[in-house]
Amino acid sequence: MGPRLLAAALAAALLASAGCRKDAGADLPTHSVQAGDFVVALEEVGVVEAKRVVNVIAPFSGSVVTLADSGAMVKAGDLVAVLDPVKIREQIDEVIDELKQLKNEYEKSIESMTMEIRSGALEVDGAFTDLDFQRLKLEETNSELSRLQLLRDREVVATDEVRDALSNAALSKLRTVGRERDSRSQQTSAALAESGYVGDIGQTLLNVEKSRRDLEKSLAEFASAQVKAPVDGMFMRRSGWNWRRRTNAELQPGEEIGDGELIGTIPDLSGLVVRTQVPESWLERVREGMEAEVVFDTIGGVRMTGRLERIASAAIERERSASGMAMASESASGERVFEAELAIADPDPQLKPGLTARVRIILSKDGGVVSVPVEAVWTRDGAHWVAERSGGGWAGRKVELGRESGGSVEVLGGLRPGDTILASDPRRVLDGKL
Repeated sequence: MGPRLLAAALAAALLASAGCRKDAGADLPTHSVQAGDFVVALEEVGVVEAKRVVNVIAPFSGSVVTLADSGAMVKAGDLVAVLDPVKIREQIDEVIDELKQLKNEYEKSIESMTMEIRSGALEVDGAFTDLDFQRLKLEETNSELSRLQLLRDREVVATDEVRDALSNAALSKLRTVGRERDSRSQQTSAALAESGYVGDIGQTLLNVEKSRRDLEKSLAEFASAQVKAPVDGMFMRRSGWNWRRRTNAELQPGEEIGDGELIGTIPDLSGLVVRTQVPESWLERVREGMEAEVVFDTIGGVRMTGRLERIASAAIERERSASGMAMASESASGERVFEAELAIADPDPQLKPGLTARVRIILSKDGGVVSVPVEAVWTRDGAHWVAERSGGGWAGRKVELGRESGGSVEVLGGLRPGDTILASDPRRVLDGKL
């Protein structure tokens, strides 16, 4: 055979070979049918959380100046956030102004009271001086009266003189009593005036004490503008649906936060769980104690096993569940779910709160079951078909299907272990042959 004939023969062989591979569908994905374990599972999204979480709360309303990053390891007393104390400074200024006003009122009350007491003291002293004079006059009158009575008894003086002396003595006594009453009245008035001023000063002092306490509170709040970690652990920023950004987002510096609102959390890393949810329609099929498979795509597809420890007793909206908030969207699904908690058998050191995972709660596991990928089945007029490899091409094979789970469907009839089928839509190769 000459060179030209040999080259032509080789070319024809290559073309024939290429044609056979194309007819056989060598470039299409295939699936080798086998019998194995068939797992029926509820597939959900889960979020890693800690059983015990210490909340970090804003001590007052304000703007967040600085904020520790999520995942930062902190010790008790470490700074995790700084809030803008502008409003607290304004409160302190107001209390200081109030204290200054009360100080002026207090000083005026003291000055007025001092002047009033001095004036009253002079009047009281004058009254008592006059009283002492009247008492001396009374003593002189009584002494004269005694002398006259003695002389009258001895008939030395006339009775009329004695009567006049008695009258004068009685008059002096009345004057003395009157002066004493006036003195006591002036003394009482002065005491009442003093009591009134003391009451005013006491009220002022009470107001000062109240303002002082307010000032101390404001100063304490001012000091608390530096928010510190209450315990050791890993700080996690508050996360939730941000309606302005239309996405799930963490708290950021510059955002406003209210008094008593959550700044972040410090989870206990020694007790991590995966929180997921069970839809209402699945509740009767799921029970506590079931095994679960958990896959963490964010840390390289690490797989772990877990056990369903708790199912909530009340249903909530999916968007309010742990993973529902992590996967929040602008529209509500309207679906109601029961929150559930998975314990991880052997937690990977890479696990951190906030990581999302694919969760498969195992409802049943049967061995020796023939199954195929769901996408390998074509349904037409109520019948199910797959494309089976036949010789150098493909032929349609009618199959009877059973349960579906995890992207696979149970084959009850029509295929046997060892058969090869197209792993994708069979219409690609059947070309209307059915």
